[in-house]
Amino acid sequence: GLAQRGLYGLLRDRGVRPHSAVQRLGAVAADRTDAALLGVPEGAPLVTMRRVMQDDTGRVVELGDHRYDAAHYTVELNVIEST
Repeated sequence: GLAQRGLYGLLRDRGVRPHSAVQRLGAVAADRTDAALLGVPEGAPLVTMRRVMQDDTGRVVELGDHRYDAAHYTVELNVIEST
């Protein structure tokens, strides 16, 4: 299942080959629903993330909209010089 194989493992098992994704990070203040679901105060800062994954034919195979408590989330980027 999903817990054992992960989403991409299950997709590959079904012949889908995840190829590339666009992932966008942002920030919002928690509304009443977010606050209740995440156990944070209303207005708390949240990190937002939207991911669109395509397979090797360009078909969208994953669309995710996520919100995380900013107090427990870190973004790390590696920057490599291009010549």
